[in-house]
Amino acid sequence: DCFSLKEVKECASSITADYGAKGGIDALVMTQGMATIQGFTPTKEGNDEKLTLHVWSRAAFAGLLLPSLLASSSSTSRPVVLSVLSGGIHSTYTKYATD
Repeated sequence: DCFSLKEVKECASSITADYGAKGGIDALVMTQGMATIQGFTPTKEGNDEKLTLHVWSRAAFAGLLLPSLLASSSSTSRPVVLSVLSGGIHSTYTKYATD
């Protein structure tokens, strides 16, 4: 549950325990999100759901998994972190070529 920073920490610890000692992890892909325009909605921890989900949980995952990413044993590339925001929610940006 990425609405809970405590659970994000527990998940990252589990990933580190499972893969950190086995050559690290090569990639972290984060796609957690929600589409809503509701105002402040507190989590169990008192943070806003949207900010926790879109910003804080991503920063926490990246920071907590950084040692395992840096320990990656991939011989073909460096480890990568990919954070996808609003995947499929918005239409294509039409001014991309001229911006």
